[in-house]
Amino acid sequence: MDYPFLLQSVADHPSTGRYDILFAFPSAHLACCEQQLWASTGVPILNEDFFESLSAWVKHEGPARGTGTLPFAGGWFLFLGYEMARQVEPGIRLPISPYRFPDALAVRCPAAIVYDRDRQEIHLLAESNPALLERLACDLDSVRSSSPGSMTLRPLVLSIEEEPEQRFMKGVHHILEYLRAGDLFQVNLSRSWSGRLAPEIAASEIYERLRVCNPAPFAGIARWESGTVISSSPERLVALCGREVHTRPIAGTRPRGNTPRSDQELRTQLRANLKERAEHIMLIDLERNDLGRVCEAGSIQVSELMGVESYAHVHHIVSKVRGRLRSNAAPGDVLKAVFPGGTITGCPKVRAMEVIAELEGTGRG
Repeated sequence: MDYPFLLQSVADHPSTGRYDILFAFPSAHLACCEQQLWASTGVPILNEDFFESLSAWVKHEGPARGTGTLPFAGGWFLFLGYEMARQVEPGIRLPISPYRFPDALAVRCPAAIVYDRDRQEIHLLAESNPALLERLACDLDSVRSSSPGSMTLRPLVLSIEEEPEQRFMKGVHHILEYLRAGDLFQVNLSRSWSGRLAPEIAASEIYERLRVCNPAPFAGIARWESGTVISSSPERLVALCGREVHTRPIAGTRPRGNTPRSDQELRTQLRANLKERAEHIMLIDLERNDLGRVCEAGSIQVSELMGVESYAHVHHIVSKVRGRLRSNAAPGDVLKAVFPGGTITGCPKVRAMEVIAELEGTGRG
């Protein structure tokens, strides 16, 4: 597959919404499935540790050769499934992921098509091989010459099943008992939904519908072998720019209002709510602690505190925590320090993951 990964900011978020990136011509890869590492020829594997192996690979390849202000000039596409928490905290016991996708995947992509939304320009990028540019141009021309498609309005799913309410609420009551006992402070318990697709529905159709129904700053689709992952998320886990590393936790939510007045009232209520503020501050402290594992002492600060961002359907409370990376810290160290994000686990993180595994009883993927 020549073009397996697409990242977009459909919501036109101020800090992420300018570019779409279609990754091209994947070459070498590193994958982890149930704690076993698999790699292409020449990719280093260190101690069966995905994060250390990724850092060694990045160091071996060297930095990507940049092209000015564009966000990608060759490098890696990375996917991390929830079960990779076992490599972050080796003592934790988690159910196996039930999905047809690696627990972790890093793919070297030497080329890409980048669309600049602001200037409405398309950029073709390849690291060092002119032949790749020719292939990109040829493929782009073939798409331009074909008739434009329209989004299908046919039903995508035949049926949807959700976890029974009684089972989910039973888990909530167990969590309340843990909280009263002082065992932990918060748990992000999920309620599963599953759907049966209509015949001949492609993953790209689901993604296209989702782009319209729920435009998100971090949208994307990743296809690998027999599995596909679709993202429609408002949250960035971590960014590393030079030696500055930052994370933007989201915690606290209200729906959008039906009128401008009710919409503003809900924003105000969200920011003033004591429960939401307490939850958010706990997660800020958790992220500060995570970054402290890889950042220089005294460099961590909260540069944005509890702002409210509005999306298509909800308002969220968002903060930004940043620090200066230690000179001996590698990209894999950064990922290992913050993964999985506290906003999908709770805190303290390890105990929250143990309770999630106990109550949900199945892998998250």
